[in-house]
Amino acid sequence: MYINQLRVTGGARIGFARASWPFAILKVSQNRLEINAFIIGNLVFSPADIISIEINNSMALIGNAIKINHRVQDYNAQVIFLTFENPSTLISQIKATGFLDPANQSLDKSTEVSARQQSGGFPIKIPVVIGIVVLWNLLFLSDLVWNQKSNSPHTFGFGVFMAMALVCFTSILTLFSKRFARLILKDHRSVKDIDRFLYLIIFITGIICIFSILLKTFN
Repeated sequence: MYINQLRVTGGARIGFARASWPFAILKVSQNRLEINAFIIGNLVFSPADIISIEINNSMALIGNAIKINHRVQDYNAQVIFLTFENPSTLISQIKATGFLDPANQSLDKSTEVSARQQSGGFPIKIPVVIGIVVLWNLLFLSDLVWNQKSNSPHTFGFGVFMAMALVCFTSILTLFSKRFARLILKDHRSVKDIDRFLYLIIFITGIICIFSILLKTFN
C-alpha cells in the first residue's frame, strides 16, 4: 500500500544555482516527482526519467542532501535536494510512494510532463528576463550618470526608485493577474511555481521604495 503523496520543504541546488530553505519543495507521488526551487528551477520527473536517488555527502557542511540522478537531457545533470531530515529516511519515504517501483519504469510519461521538460527548468520566459534586466540596468545607470553630473552623493535617485518599482509592480501583477502571468511564465507553468519568490521580491523592493520616498521627504 503506497502513501498518496510526499511533500517536504527544504533547499535545492541545480547546477551552480542554489535555493536555501525554505525556497524549495519536493513533492512525490506514485507517477511524479517534482522539485520546485522557484526562480532557479521547477523540475518534474516521471519514474522512467530516474536512474537513481542517492545520499549526497558533498553538501554535508550545509545540511543533509539527496541527489536525483536522471536522464532528462533538457535539465542540468546536478539536481540536489537539501533537507533537515535524515537522507536515508527521506529516500525510504520516496520509495513508500511507489515512485521508485520498477513496475512504473515502463509507463509512458504524460504529455504535460514531456512539454515541461522540453522547456527546461527555468519557469520564466527568457525574453522577459532579458527585458527586465536591461531596464533595471538602464535605470540604475541613469542615476549613476545624473549623480556624476550633479556631484550628488545620493544613491537612491529616481532611477533606482523606478527600477525597484518596476520589479515590485511586475511581481504583483504576476501574482494576481492570470493574463499577465501568461505573458511572464512559460507554457505549462503556474504562479504557484514561483509565488514565494515573488512575495520575497515584493517585500524587499517595497521596503526599498518606501525608504527611498522617506529619504527624499526628510532631505
